[in-house]
Amino acid sequence: MTATAQPDPSLERIAQGLEAARANWQGFLVMVAQFPRYSFTNTMLIFQQCPNASLVQGFNNWRKLGRYVKKGEKGIQIFAPRVKKDDDGNKGVRGFHAVYVFDVAQTDGEPLPAELPKVTSDGEDATARAHFDALKTWLLETHACPVTHAHTPGCDGLYHRVSHRIDIEPKNGDICQLGTLIHEAAHALLHNTETEPEGLTRDLRELEAESVAVIVCERFGVPRASGLDYLAAFNATPEQVKTHGERIVRTAQAIIKVLEPREDANESEA
Repeated sequence: MTATAQPDPSLERIAQGLEAARANWQGFLVMVAQFPRYSFTNTMLIFQQCPNASLVQGFNNWRKLGRYVKKGEKGIQIFAPRVKKDDDGNKGVRGFHAVYVFDVAQTDGEPLPAELPKVTSDGEDATARAHFDALKTWLLETHACPVTHAHTPGCDGLYHRVSHRIDIEPKNGDICQLGTLIHEAAHALLHNTETEPEGLTRDLRELEAESVAVIVCERFGVPRASGLDYLAAFNATPEQVKTHGERIVRTAQAIIKVLEPREDANESEA
């Protein structure tokens, strides 16, 4: 008699998470904005198990924050790196293992710190201008991509792939300019002559760039609605969701780190 191999529950969970993200792509992007330092895989798993999650921590981390997991609450399974020393005593990641986190709604205790400042709803905003300037500087200094104000008839901004530069329409308000720059920055990072995968269609380029824009804009409260058609049209296989999702999340994380620098960047697991 041949023993029947049992399915790996972790792989089943990932497959379910991919399907959940595919079925509600925009909802998944909003969750990425909630957890900008978690990997694509872990965010996808959180979305599949607790789609309304807004802030997750491990059991002990909640205790450090003065909050306690309510009795009977079920943990959300994600993956954390297994760090071990090699023969020379150097630490390194030697695989991943399942751990459990809990959403803030599953806890009671001390109030949490205030949220990030959001941009205002009108066209002119000092926070939006500061974010625009920070992103503009980073693109030039880190990625050799200059950003200039230039008229762009028929659109709010353009990324010029061959010359690797961005034009932003100067007639628009601060908030519109920021949202546009985030979208065009995604193009500059994902679709330049060195990073764009072969055979990527225009629709997929726009999907990737607008997905990044939705994540970053959601994070900072920037109104964004211009690219919803691309998101609604995303009808991909689980494999495509994973491929594009990983590119999108990495790029959004890079931009968020520019606009929201933090000392501890160890939350990105799996």
